[in-house]
Amino acid sequence: MNGKFIFKTTIYLILILLVTTILFTSTIFAEDKIFKVALVTDIATNPFSVTLDAGARTAAYELGVDYVYEGPPNLSFVDQMTIVRSLVNRGIDGILIAPADSDAAVAPLKDVVEKGIAIICVDCGLAKNDIPGLPLTLVTSDNVKGGRIAGERLAKLIGGKGKVALMRSSMQYSTDRDRAEGFKEVLSKYPDIKIVAEEFAEEQTSVAATQIQTILSAHPDLAGVFAVTTPVAHGVAVGIKVMGKGGKVKLVSFDAQPMEAQDIRDGLAESLIAQAPYMMGYLGMQLMVNYLKGFIDSYPPLILTGYKIITKDNVDDPETQAWLYREEFLKIPN
Repeated sequence: MNGKFIFKTTIYLILILLVTTILFTSTIFAEDKIFKVALVTDIATNPFSVTLDAGARTAAYELGVDYVYEGPPNLSFVDQMTIVRSLVNRGIDGILIAPADSDAAVAPLKDVVEKGIAIICVDCGLAKNDIPGLPLTLVTSDNVKGGRIAGERLAKLIGGKGKVALMRSSMQYSTDRDRAEGFKEVLSKYPDIKIVAEEFAEEQTSVAATQIQTILSAHPDLAGVFAVTTPVAHGVAVGIKVMGKGGKVKLVSFDAQPMEAQDIRDGLAESLIAQAPYMMGYLGMQLMVNYLKGFIDSYPPLILTGYKIITKDNVDDPETQAWLYREEFLKIPN
């Protein structure tokens, strides 16, 4: 990864990483317990999740951790919690998790914490709760800020006026809610921009494609769209193409998966708000192991990574490649 990730953290976090560098390079701890840590994502094969895994796996290799990566093949909170229960029964020490349902996950993860297993959230957080150590921290993007960035980009692209659609994934995601909040906050400052449709596609590309075609039929003068996740964004791009609106309807979307990058190249999307999943996984693993080793007792509740705006002008730049989600980020020997 390049060095341009922007972290909104305190000097406290810098000290945490300094401790990692010093203590894990010391032979004093050569005989320490080998901890078993899992990463559990919401959809295992999603390129965002794969890149998250690459970061966590790389840090696990460097720190001598027994690492496990699991997640359901499709978005399913029930299946995700089944995986978590299985890991608990297999004697896991810590779990990095991107909850598939920020609200419903609190109760089952409370049981996990009470069994002495550490929880750190990555990407998606949990609903507010008063359970100590749930989670130890959340490593993520500032999703409200990301929504604001998307809103400003779209407003600029459509000249500050016109009809727009907000294409969402699922109310179960805290990230979805935060991005929508930031987007609406910005658009409220533009009296000549009107959100004429708000849909949920539940991470289904085909559903999003159908939804945007219906919206375009009702509003042929639609000026722009904000899509909050990759499956939704690509579905919107497909629908825009089917309706012959490529380049006419301005699409701004979150994330930077390969299909989204191609939509940029093909002129079906204008801007991507790229996150840093590799760093979320890498840093999450470092923080987890520092906690399990007893080096750190507590963390700030929120540790933020940054964004990069990707457009047709920079999508193929060498610097941009570090922001595109893909498995090649894995930095361990074959």
